[in-house]
Amino acid sequence: MKKYTMINFLKEDFNLIKLSKIIICLFTILSIFLMVNIKQKDKENKEVQINQDIERNLNLDIEDSTYKEIYVKVKDIKLAYKVIGKENIKRLLIENNNVEIEGICEDLNMLEKLKTQSGAKDFSIESIVKEEEHYMFKLKYNVGV
Repeated sequence: MKKYTMINFLKEDFNLIKLSKIIICLFTILSIFLMVNIKQKDKENKEVQINQDIERNLNLDIEDSTYKEIYVKVKDIKLAYKVIGKENIKRLLIENNNVEIEGICEDLNMLEKLKTQSGAKDFSIESIVKEEEHYMFKLKYNVGV
């Protein structure tokens, strides 16, 4: 009988292990390259979006509004802080010549003292609430020129 020799395709001569390692390395390098490109494009898109937003905001039509100059004497504000106390004033709002103060005080004589010393016009106490040992108040008055 005759012996037949078989051809072994999976022989080490083909270096399948080395070839598979090379293919894995190529795919890894390619995927890293693609991720870097995607990240770079994303960054560019964000910059373009920010620039478009800035241009859009700069190109908005600003309505013509008349600005009214308001002069409020700083001494009137200092007087309120001095009479009521800086730590007792929770909110101070100045709009046009109207001053609105919210805060706390120990007794109501402080508010009366503020009214007489400031020489304010239209002095009105909008609300007073007694809480334990102190009063919560909200008052409005006119100052300035």
